[in-house]
Amino acid sequence: MTTESSKTLALDFLQHHLASDQWILDNVHDDFEMSYEHDPGTFPRAGMPPLSKANLRSFGETARAIWGTGEGAVRQTPYGLVIAEGDHVAVQVFVTGTTPGGKQLNNRTAFFFEIKDGQVHRVRLHEDTAYIMKNWGDEVEDLDDNRVE
Repeated sequence: MTTESSKTLALDFLQHHLASDQWILDNVHDDFEMSYEHDPGTFPRAGMPPLSKANLRSFGETARAIWGTGEGAVRQTPYGLVIAEGDHVAVQVFVTGTTPGGKQLNNRTAFFFEIKDGQVHRVRLHEDTAYIMKNWGDEVEDLDDNRVE
């Protein structure tokens, strides 16, 4: 797979992963893992088990139930850097939406992708956890109770 193809696959993943639609199931590797890279003990989701291909569908259902699908739904918009080298891609992403409690979400994140056999193999997500806890930390623990394991 070319570097440009890897970059396109990573960007397409960002458009589909919250919906966890058929595109996702068709384009993630059988041993796919997505992990949230947080400092254990400082953020409720720190240390949660990685998402696998098997639980992507239920992850999408949970995300839609929590965040909705309308105007306030979470949106992930790549901005700034998209860096690719072979089968590795890094993407800066601006995440916007409205929390279930009505607070605005405007967070910058970074996604790191590994591509294998033309499919998304690994994804590591790094979020600005200080921003999240400062602006809507009380809701994070409630959302964390609904996580998919």
